[in-house]
Amino acid sequence: MKNILKTILLICSVFACLGISSCSSPDIVGTWKVSEYNPKKPMDEETKKEIFESTLSNCVLELKADQSFSQTVNGVTQKGKWELLGENRQLKLTVEGGSIVIINLESLSGTTMVQATDDGTITFKKQ
Repeated sequence: MKNILKTILLICSVFACLGISSCSSPDIVGTWKVSEYNPKKPMDEETKKEIFESTLSNCVLELKADQSFSQTVNGVTQKGKWELLGENRQLKLTVEGGSIVIINLESLSGTTMVQATDDGTITFKKQ
């Protein structure tokens, strides 16, 4: 019985790890561009498209191997340092000047990163 429980725990750990890529930060290194916005509340396609095109479609996040980052949104660029927290479930961005942004990651796998927000999800694709 103990062996069965150990095996189940091991399998659950493996699946949890696979849910967030290979549980290593190199997968997150690269240039990410917002590709999709999915609001929690019902929204007509026209409004959803307008929100995406006016703000999110211009969002590019570059995460470098030295843990520095550059984020450009609508022509405004911020730089600083990044780190993964909480078993790779959060991306912490420390912006030059001291402000901190925590991005809650719903998933991270290969070329897709999904940010969970209070309003819905934002999908990034690796360029």
